[in-house]
Amino acid sequence: MSKLKKRKPTARNSASGKPDIQSALIKCLKAAGIALLFLLILLSILAFVYWKKEVSFKTLQVLAFIFSGVSFLLCGFLAVRKNKIPAVYASGGAGLLVLLVLIALLAILSGGNMSNLVWILVAVGLVCPFLGVVLARKI
Repeated sequence: MSKLKKRKPTARNSASGKPDIQSALIKCLKAAGIALLFLLILLSILAFVYWKKEVSFKTLQVLAFIFSGVSFLLCGFLAVRKNKIPAVYASGGAGLLVLLVLIALLAILSGGNMSNLVWILVAVGLVCPFLGVVLARKI
């Protein structure tokens, strides 16, 4: 007597066999939200360290860029995991969303007076999500 096994439901497919875009976009939005929350936690730890100890501003800038790179890496990693749309679109869209939110926050906090260091953030925001894709595909 054979046992009947139920298959686990995969991503909802439309009639044409393509993955559902709405569920893929929701996964990308969740990845961007988790990455932003992770960056917020890391930056609050950085602010606490700055408050307790005298750390140079240059060190704070370098650590902030490293933390944003880790956050973008996490965003690309989470956007691709268990997502049926192509990895370039998923990680690029989620990374772009995080990048736009960060640039908007920087513009608001600086009063629209951003320095050339924002280009470093843009470069990190464009490269690191795709490195997260490589990590997600290797694991």
